[in-house]
Amino acid sequence: SSIPLGKIVIGEDVIEWDKPVLESHHISLIVPEIENDLSYFQGKVMSGDRLAKSKTTPMMQCKMIDSITYPIARVSQYFNIPVISIGIVGDYCTANYQKALQNLINPLTDKLLAFIQNNLSQLV
Repeated sequence: SSIPLGKIVIGEDVIEWDKPVLESHHISLIVPEIENDLSYFQGKVMSGDRLAKSKTTPMMQCKMIDSITYPIARVSQYFNIPVISIGIVGDYCTANYQKALQNLINPLTDKLLAFIQNNLSQLV
């Protein structure tokens, strides 16, 4: 991925990466107008129930890969409840990302919390 570890991300829409495109559900998410555009990145999110071990065509066309947003988006869509997906990039798409993430989990958590607190009025 070209998105660095620790970057704040807001998903604009989400689609399942582990199903053929024609079978996948595409869900648009609510994307707030954040004034602090230097701190985060918006883009299309691919999500699925399994680990992303191969780069499919849809996956290569997306900007982010996520494993949590899709089920939340599906449930919120079913109940017609708006949802915003805000997260923090936790890997470089490398084999040792888990160690890097564990080493940085506290500062990354603080960064995400600060972003939400600073932009809370725009997110609600």
